[in-house]
Amino acid sequence: MTGKTTGTGGCAGRKPFGKKNAVRLSVRWISVLLAVLLMTGSLPAAAAAGNAAAYSDADVFGVYTAYSTYAAGETYKDSFCWSDRWFEEDPTERNDSLALMSMQLIASAVKGDEDGAGAELLRALGFDKVGFAGFLTEDPDNCAYTWATKKVGDSTLVAIAVQSYALDAETKVKGWKQNFIVNGDTAEGEHFALSRAAGSVLDDIAALGGGGKVKFWITGQSRGGALANLIAAKLPDRLKQTGAENGGIYAYTFEAPATVDASAVPDNAGKYGYIHNYVCSDDPVIGVPPWGMVRYGNDRELKTEETDDGLVEMLRRMGSPAALAENITSYGEESRALLGKLEAQVSAGPDGSGQPNRADYSKNRTETFAGPDGKEMTVRYSFQETLANLMVTIFSGELSGIDVSSVMDDPTELAAVVRDLADAVLKEAGGDWNGASPSYWKAALGAHGILDRLTSAPVSLTDTDLYALLRLAGPILIDTSYEPEGDGMFDVIGYILPVIEIAQHAASIGWSHHFDTLIARLKVLAPEATLDSVDASVSQVQPGDPAGKISDEFVRSVEGEDRPWLTVTEAEWNMEGETVPDDAVVYLRVRLSAVGHLIPESFRFTVNGLEPAAPPEITYTDGAGVAEAVWEITVGTPETVTVSFEAGKGAGSPAAIQVPKGKLLRYADLPEMEETVTENGRTWLFDGWQDGNGTPWEEIAADRDLTVSAKWLRVLD
Repeated sequence: MTGKTTGTGGCAGRKPFGKKNAVRLSVRWISVLLAVLLMTGSLPAAAAAGNAAAYSDADVFGVYTAYSTYAAGETYKDSFCWSDRWFEEDPTERNDSLALMSMQLIASAVKGDEDGAGAELLRALGFDKVGFAGFLTEDPDNCAYTWATKKVGDSTLVAIAVQSYALDAETKVKGWKQNFIVNGDTAEGEHFALSRAAGSVLDDIAALGGGGKVKFWITGQSRGGALANLIAAKLPDRLKQTGAENGGIYAYTFEAPATVDASAVPDNAGKYGYIHNYVCSDDPVIGVPPWGMVRYGNDRELKTEETDDGLVEMLRRMGSPAALAENITSYGEESRALLGKLEAQVSAGPDGSGQPNRADYSKNRTETFAGPDGKEMTVRYSFQETLANLMVTIFSGELSGIDVSSVMDDPTELAAVVRDLADAVLKEAGGDWNGASPSYWKAALGAHGILDRLTSAPVSLTDTDLYALLRLAGPILIDTSYEPEGDGMFDVIGYILPVIEIAQHAASIGWSHHFDTLIARLKVLAPEATLDSVDASVSQVQPGDPAGKISDEFVRSVEGEDRPWLTVTEAEWNMEGETVPDDAVVYLRVRLSAVGHLIPESFRFTVNGLEPAAPPEITYTDGAGVAEAVWEITVGTPETVTVSFEAGKGAGSPAAIQVPKGKLLRYADLPEMEETVTENGRTWLFDGWQDGNGTPWEEIAADRDLTVSAKWLRVLD
């Protein structure tokens, strides 16, 4: 990665262009249950035009390494643009370009590695000090972040990127447990566990400014976004306590869960207007925790008609694995409805308030009922503790490698669990909460037995945990309108079919939450700079010139200190010798790489004002726009050679043509041919010309008189 220019190299995998002078369900009931719960140029003659209104020479363009959450941690190369000017603006004003850069930093800073992608990106942005805190610790209140500092004007700019994606199981377990510990001693104010984690790092973060005037750039996504939201909200008061001069806080979060009760922040948009929360309305994560909780600052809708329309094309241009996704549809309405049902179920029953209530979530519940042996038994639980335990089971890997084929081959055991669960749900729906308890317990015992048999070691979830989970999710899992048929598999599917249908769309439900998708949407909102034209200046080509002379001039003309993001990755001739021949047509092929720049279809690429032999071919690779073009240059007065044609297959052969010596037939005006011909009752399709060696016409240079013949393909009905 580089903050100023890309590396150089040849054209790997391409066919040589003459002698080179290169310059550079099976139904998974358990999985369904868990899925439902989780959804809670230097020469004066060279010119390169760009988007001068939005970008300046002081901006830094480069390529960084991004982690894909869509492809489970695979990496790809993406382009970025950075400007110190952003931090001269009012932090309460939305800046989509800074938002994009924030999400790109999040996608690179996933590990506390001095030589990692996050540190490399921050150094490319001009930060001279980079550090890490909280990575891979045993602290249960873990809040890991990457930090960096640099001077911007008269201020110290401190960057804080809260870890938002973890590759190791331990960090995932701690993070997911934090997500679900919403309440502490009270059920009001801020999200308890996340607030405690954010508060634990405030002093260290505030001290990074080193005194004097300090500005902060704070960002995070998902749980990391919630932590960034809380840190940004708490930081001004902490800076006052230290005596530091707050030069501005620029906070950008993405798909963050809620962090605080709305009633606790009556002046949210005003007091915390410097916090910008980018959210996609179809992502269920932004709706949790419910109960009227919100995020500090202003929410900014990221899923729009504009970002939807440009999403897939942008993912392709980025090279993200998510570009291969198919049939991604928004299920925002369905996921919101599901979360609403879970919210209501938390407050259901004799120990609940009957109305969605945050306090019901962590309330200690006690239920007494007759157990399987007829003896009275008591179960004590809270939904908060149960869901936290579930996170340990899921993310510690206890459920990895489950093979449900045996359960599917003989669904008797699973069917019994589902029928017990259905019996419990039907009783509860009829108002008999206490009568439903024994059936819930029986279903929990059966589910635990299946889990222990399918996993290599007993799961840490207890019978009580499974009872509470089924009590919470059962009314959502079970379709009470289904009439059982007595067939195990039919009943399993019949009772939970609506949830199966939702689970089949799990990829779509989580689509907007991925790093890849968020970056692509932001790139639509904050378009890259545009490279409109390049005109290289080179000397007139003379016979006997060293081939590399013009190639070198071309590179010097295009590249320069004022455009470090613009490089020539290839410049080569189609000549066999080391010098320019006398009286011939020669060709120069050039590949141009513009990091962080869009190259439009209207891009004008010229040499001494001369247009290329064909419109430039434009592609995107490793974060750069690439333009390839070929110029036809006539040296001296070439002699004329004859190209003759043999059609065959009973077709009429066109008349011969005269072309300058060295002319590539792909750029010559070849005669038209009939598209198809019929001979002896067989139909043939014309597929271009070739020489006697089978070389296609696109690669033939007319360096002598020659004859080409038609290539025909048999057309089969």
